[in-house]
Amino acid sequence: FVDHYAVLECSPSDTPEQLKKAYHEKLRQFHPDKRPWSAGDYGQQVTQSLNEAWEALRFPALREAYDVIWHREKTPAPAPAPPQPPPPPDREVREPQRGRSRRRHDEHDAPAEASDTEAMQRKADELKGEGNQLYRNAQAAMATVRSSEAADSLE
Repeated sequence: FVDHYAVLECSPSDTPEQLKKAYHEKLRQFHPDKRPWSAGDYGQQVTQSLNEAWEALRFPALREAYDVIWHREKTPAPAPAPPQPPPPPDREVREPQRGRSRRRHDEHDAPAEASDTEAMQRKADELKGEGNQLYRNAQAAMATVRSSEAADSLE
């Protein structure tokens, strides 16, 4: 996950104008043509990160979809519930008899762990589907914006 707000040193509450201003200031500061002395490809890498951040945040529909994912990533996950103690036995506890094997404790807990894993997998699949739908909506919005921009340029 790339925090585009951190790349631009802005916050999600900033206006589009503030984001644009921050983008242009950073671009002027780190553009490779302005920094020919920079070691390696640092200016190019920073400029590429800035461009990716700007593309993700410049259109309202894309920014809205990104904000949903951003809030999900930045919100701390709830702490897992502590394990519940096993229920008290219904009958007296007897000493095991010789020659008989005892049933292992973790065999008794296996079905509960499997159901927890299945529940987590279902939740992960649900969130993945939601993220995919947000991505498709954002792509459709971008296509609409680009086609309207193309139509405007032809006029």
